[in-house]
Amino acid sequence: MSDTPLIKGGGGDPPAYRHPPYQGGQGGSNLKSIFNLIITSYLITVPISLEIAEVAAQLRARQNLRTPDAIQIATAMGEGAMFFLTNDARLAAVPDLKVLVLDAL
Repeated sequence: MSDTPLIKGGGGDPPAYRHPPYQGGQGGSNLKSIFNLIITSYLITVPISLEIAEVAAQLRARQNLRTPDAIQIATAMGEGAMFFLTNDARLAAVPDLKVLVLDAL
């Protein structure tokens, strides 16, 4: 396994922290431990800069994207990502970044 992080985010806590392992329930502790290992091993958070915010605003205006999607894509572009992995087919039309849709792979 490569030491290169696989995921880059727009900053702050990842939305995945709202995932069921953090909502309690049976087996939540084990799931939380596994989830934390994955997140801390392969996730880099990137502060949202003015440049990222401006690109995100342009993406929202041109592509009619939701704000979180625009921020994530702008961050990926700003960090030089080779591609953007998603399961949202609507994002496949974003220019200037190769978008891979999981269901299409």
